[in-house]
Amino acid sequence: MKARVRNSGDIFIMDKDGSHVRNLTNNNLGNGQAHWAEDGKTIYFVSQREGPPNVYAMNVDGSDVRRVADGNVVRGTNVSSDGKYFVYSKDVDQKSGLYIYEIKSGRE
Repeated sequence: MKARVRNSGDIFIMDKDGSHVRNLTNNNLGNGQAHWAEDGKTIYFVSQREGPPNVYAMNVDGSDVRRVADGNVVRGTNVSSDGKYFVYSKDVDQKSGLYIYEIKSGRE
């Protein structure tokens, strides 16, 4: 199991002691850069599931996966220290910019 986790393009969670490893994305489509939201209920991550890298959110059990960003390519993702915002850069119409996604409202 450990070799599969190390070589996977999926996002996993486990108990603090390393037991109960669970695959949240289970698709091997270039998932990564996972960040827990401050509320402990949401995980934000980058995935190539619809083509170029984009930001997605999901519940901590892997359910309710939804796209957050709408750029052509997204990179440099991070949740703010207060847990209110998700920050990333993305390319739109061949221009790159820094974007802030307000977690509570779901607005970019």
